[in-house]
Amino acid sequence: MKSDEIALKADWDIPIRLSLEGDRVEGYFVGREAEVSHLKSDLQRRNSGAIIVIGHRGVGKTSFVYQAIAGARQKNKKIVPVLMNATQLHDENEKEAPLRTIENLIRRLYATIGQHSLNRSVKAELDKLYKKAQSSSAKVTEAVRHKESDEGNQVTETSFSIKPEALVYTGIVLIVAAAGGALVSRLPFLADITGAKEIARGLVSLGLPAIFLGRFVLQRRRNMVSLRESTADEVYETDKTLGNLEHDLERVHKLIANEKYKIVYVVDELDKLEILQAKKVLQYFKNLFTLSDAQFIFIGSERFSRLGEAKPDEGELRSKEYTLFSSKYFVMRPRYSDVSQYLDMIVDGNNVSGDSWERFKRAICFDARNDYFDLKDRIRDRINSHSEDGCPAISLDDWDGGDQRRQQLHKAVTILIEDKYLYRSPSFWELNEKLQRLIFEHAHELFHAFPGNGWNDPEGDAPESQLIRDFHILLERHGALTVGQTKQVTQKGKNLQVRNYTYKGPIAALIPDRLNELTEFEKRFVEEFERYCDAVRRVLNAQRKILGHNELSQSEMLGAPQTYIAELKTQFQLDGASILNPYMGHYRQLRSKGPHPGLQLDQVQAWSSEILKGVKQIQTSAPHIICEIMKRDKGSVVQVQNINQNGNLFGGAASPIRNALSRVGCNVIFVADLSRQVAVPFGGIAILDGLKKCLRDNASTHRVALVCDSDSASDRLTGVHIVRVSKVESLDKEIIAGVEEIRKFFSEQG
Repeated sequence: MKSDEIALKADWDIPIRLSLEGDRVEGYFVGREAEVSHLKSDLQRRNSGAIIVIGHRGVGKTSFVYQAIAGARQKNKKIVPVLMNATQLHDENEKEAPLRTIENLIRRLYATIGQHSLNRSVKAELDKLYKKAQSSSAKVTEAVRHKESDEGNQVTETSFSIKPEALVYTGIVLIVAAAGGALVSRLPFLADITGAKEIARGLVSLGLPAIFLGRFVLQRRRNMVSLRESTADEVYETDKTLGNLEHDLERVHKLIANEKYKIVYVVDELDKLEILQAKKVLQYFKNLFTLSDAQFIFIGSERFSRLGEAKPDEGELRSKEYTLFSSKYFVMRPRYSDVSQYLDMIVDGNNVSGDSWERFKRAICFDARNDYFDLKDRIRDRINSHSEDGCPAISLDDWDGGDQRRQQLHKAVTILIEDKYLYRSPSFWELNEKLQRLIFEHAHELFHAFPGNGWNDPEGDAPESQLIRDFHILLERHGALTVGQTKQVTQKGKNLQVRNYTYKGPIAALIPDRLNELTEFEKRFVEEFERYCDAVRRVLNAQRKILGHNELSQSEMLGAPQTYIAELKTQFQLDGASILNPYMGHYRQLRSKGPHPGLQLDQVQAWSSEILKGVKQIQTSAPHIICEIMKRDKGSVVQVQNINQNGNLFGGAASPIRNALSRVGCNVIFVADLSRQVAVPFGGIAILDGLKKCLRDNASTHRVALVCDSDSASDRLTGVHIVRVSKVESLDKEIIAGVEEIRKFFSEQG
């Protein structure tokens, strides 16, 4: 082998297929350990059910299924895969399609299971079913009718024509009858009876032929009954109507299962059917596919991902398709670690250094966009020689700057998409595929760019937009892009920095093995964590200021958050520990220097969501916080009670207000003689808007301090003070203003 040359194995590109024994795959399969383990478990545990395996073309769906089957067969040799093509489930003649489907299932089962040692009776039943599927019922029925007709003709001939042998038998019977009649007429005891001799002679002469003929007719009838019974059996045995075949196939499945065998039908290339055709087949044979003693694995592209998710009919909770599949598997584009391992496996030997081999792998994976199918084509493009035994080889002598750029861009893509942005849940396979396609497409645009070409950050809040913005930042920090203008945009209440970039040239600095700066979603988590801490701090400071105590700074809060979370619990009975404690370690880790852990987008988003719930809890608890502060205010002697627990609150002329607020529920702050009352609800501005006159007429004794999380709520209602808590940065000021307004109202008494 030459220096800087990579020799490939002779079978490096053979398609993955099951071995004849079925307990191993021929070809090279790597990765997907978790998915293979799950499918193996399904095959080992279950005896029935339909499974669908989905992914874009060329991603390795069939290889994945074969690997799982081979692994399951290593534990249980009685798992029998029956391999089929989806075209065998369809016929151009729609009326005949269901019948053709069941016939093909039977044929494939017979061809496969026949190689195994079945009980003789089970084998006989399978043989009988196979012959039935192979036969033509119309021809058999016609033949049976011909047989009936022939037998009928024979009866007619027997009844109305005399064959030679019949003449002989008849002559013998008549001679015997005549002789018997003459002999009987000579009996002595008949001589004295008038006419007795003639009667006896007649009975014997005619009776014997009658008995003979009766026996002949009876035997003939028995033969016809036997013929009809055998004809009925033959018609049943060859009745290949759809219902009969499906019933018999299910019965054979049961018999085979009783022998401890597990039948697994693998229906590949579902893409060869239209969606509607596939749905019809699946719905028509739903019971067979889901309840029979066999498993069915259907393999199709992403366009079949919505099978089984149709909208239910009106009045129904779920559609008829909802229970079609017991399991769904989504086969995604492989990670670079899997593709890299595959490349290592197909190499028979190489004379290149480890760094050169790694650079080559990344460069070629960049061109293939981490896709197995495309990777094989890119490898073929690079083959430039062959050994004496025909094995292909790739020389790295022509390594150029283009490959250097490819491997750098590929590394930038993978440390972002694989370490950060891919969702861990298989349910998000479509989004994962979308993210991978998007980042590779954008990276290829950059690869073909010229200095001076420009790009703008997307302005959306979706993961796709965040990914591209982070990709631009990464490339800018490593010398490929320069920042132009920056502007602030607001998405879902969050301020985002959106920039435009100019392509400067190839990546100047080496891309690290792991991202050592925060992604946008990690920054957002840090901001949400600190925002929650700020909300807690502002609630505590509102009370501290009213009661004349020292206020907290944000640095004090972040320095010892557990201390002040405990104070929140003591003062206002709010559980902040369940919000902060699970994420405290992650927050501190993200705030520390150096490389950050491989936190994925979906888990960090989930943390941020929980933190947001904590902020929302504080905002909606503002009425309770205001009431607690009022109770502790030394300058006010007040009581607090729920409006629905005291019928005297907001009574008399103010009862319309009471009726309205009773529906939302709220506390009321009041003095003992009820001469001053303040209701403190959360929300309900629309309800109060219809009570303007009542609020105005009772404003001297009854007020409403309405807490809301909307900035648009108006203060135009007399007797109503609005406390806006939508912005954390003004939460303390709003609470203090609300308390001051209530204190002022009570101070006006009397």
